[in-house]
Amino acid sequence: MLQKWTKEKSFFEKALLPDGKNHWPRDLAPGEQSYKEWLEKVTDPVTGEFYKGKRVISKFDDEGKEIVEQRVVTELEPDYVVQQIVRIKVAEGEFLYSKGMMTGYTQFGDPITKKFWEPEVWNEQTFSTVTQMDTKDQKWKPMINGPSIIITHYDLPFNEENVMKLYNKRDPKNCQLTVKDEPSQRAKECPNLDMFIHKPFEYILNDEYLSVEQKALIQKEFEAEFAKQNPRKR
Repeated sequence: MLQKWTKEKSFFEKALLPDGKNHWPRDLAPGEQSYKEWLEKVTDPVTGEFYKGKRVISKFDDEGKEIVEQRVVTELEPDYVVQQIVRIKVAEGEFLYSKGMMTGYTQFGDPITKKFWEPEVWNEQTFSTVTQMDTKDQKWKPMINGPSIIITHYDLPFNEENVMKLYNKRDPKNCQLTVKDEPSQRAKECPNLDMFIHKPFEYILNDEYLSVEQKALIQKEFEAEFAKQNPRKR
């Protein structure tokens, strides 16, 4: 996660204020501060290495008594569990990003979990410029006028290999497969992994795998739920 924020920060560091010394100030991204606080708790401040957790595996005899000498202690590495994989379509093509939970351990081996969202996505802040007279050398120069548009970058292209890299880290209890159209912000859950990987994007987004009857039933259920949530005033 720090990598994405380091990238985002670099554009502010290159955008100098009119004094030519200080860079344009940057607000922390959502979740950035809490992630840094989590990181401080689960890493050694000297080596920068993650602490490891411990799991005790006990064995018992026929009477149910623990066999102490056969007790096994294993180390637990920090682990990222994926709870949602999103296949997103943007102007540049199709990409993947994930959402999940990261589990780290304190120096005492206590687990601490943290939301780990969209590590494959980062934003580039662009800046507008205006040509002004530099009073130091009396020359016209482009000066930073302020923040302009934000360009979102997706680092993980959509393909079967990359899907499986994320899917192999899935939470066995809960891992949603989602397709999302960036321009319209439409999103749809995909029913299975094979369809998610091999079927065209629009096939999933437009429910083309459903029969006419199934689509009608879904629409009817949606309308009933909408009416329930939005009762008419009399």
